[in-house]
Amino acid sequence: MAGDATWQYRFYDAGQPFLSPPWASPGGDFSTPASATTTVADFGWYTWSSAALLEDVRGWQDDPVTNRGWIVIGSESIEHTAKRFDSRTHPLAQFRPVLSVTYDAPPCPEDLDGSGDVGFGDILAIIAAWGPCGACAEDLSGNGAVDFADVLLVIGAWGSC
Repeated sequence: MAGDATWQYRFYDAGQPFLSPPWASPGGDFSTPASATTTVADFGWYTWSSAALLEDVRGWQDDPVTNRGWIVIGSESIEHTAKRFDSRTHPLAQFRPVLSVTYDAPPCPEDLDGSGDVGFGDILAIIAAWGPCGACAEDLSGNGAVDFADVLLVIGAWGSC
């Protein structure tokens, strides 16, 4: 159908096949090495996870034009191993693939004493580091000095991180 990917073309134009953009390599273009791998055996749900996948998503977030998705490639060296994956167009939403990104929020920078909350100990850390500083943790405002601006930031973040 028009717009479909084929073995030869990235997007097939049935009305003007000669204008269809071809793959650089028959079957499709993709980068190597794989961003993630997993073994797919029987019917069920499968998960791919890796730092490289996270980097892919970050890159797509920074430059959405580069998001061409991922390709699932199977081993063609073993007979009778065909697999079917549901797509985003599956009529039942519960069978559509899902992209989940899980991350840990960074600790709050105002927790200078590492106690897990922002409180009096952090005010004491500000006072102890008072004055000019290059890139010290107590310079929360980033103005090159530990001063009243940093005290205000600690007060503004007071409580649990």
